[in-house]
Amino acid sequence: MNTTLNISLPETLTSYINQRIAEEHFNNASDYIRTLIYAEQQRREEQKLEKQLLEGLNSPAAIIADSQEWDNFWENLTRNTQSA
Repeated sequence: MNTTLNISLPETLTSYINQRIAEEHFNNASDYIRTLIYAEQQRREEQKLEKQLLEGLNSPAAIIADSQEWDNFWENLTRNTQSA
């Protein structure tokens, strides 16, 4: 279900948005803003994953993973990123 959100922008940002809509062939400002929000969500998720991976690499506890564990890891990772 979609909802409506009204925002106020200075003319310079409105002009920039209109320029981007024309250049990238978005249907309207909503499509452009939605794309920006999705990209921000993706960027934050990638940062979160990177932080978790670095924490894991720097943790003292290590495990040995066999090929089945790696297959499960990649399957779960793919499933989780597709549902995000």
